Amino acid sequence: MEKSESNSLPESNVKNQSALEATVYALERTLLAWIRTTLALLGSGIALDKGMEYIHQTRVLSGTALFENAHVIGIVLSCFSTLLLFLSTLFSYQRLARLADQLDAGRKAIFPVIATACLVILLGATISILLLIS
Repeated sequence: MEKSESNSLPESNVKNQSALEATVYALERTLLAWIRTTLALLGSGIALDKGMEYIHQTRVLSGTALFENAHVIGIVLSCFSTLLLFLSTLFSYQRLARLADQLDAGRKAIFPVIATACLVILLGATISILLLIS
């Protein structure tokens, strides 16, 4: 009977460890999905900014323009995507910090994804600033 108790303890520990690792990988996939979504929003903002320039010029000449500046849509989308990625990275890191106590490799497993998210945040902020000053 002692053998079965000693065997069940490591087995439950292994199951718990694998469940924690699966949770870390799920957090990683979720953050990567947010990165993909915000990059699509950022690209859409740039495309709309450049594509709406011609349409805006014709509307300004006819007096039907809603805004004085055609960059409003691009600026809003790029700022929104950068903010969205920043918040999703922050929340992912907070969730991972809660798991890190139980899983030592948790922080190491998602570090490359958080580093990528930080680079995309810098890219989004740079593009937002460039759209603001252009």
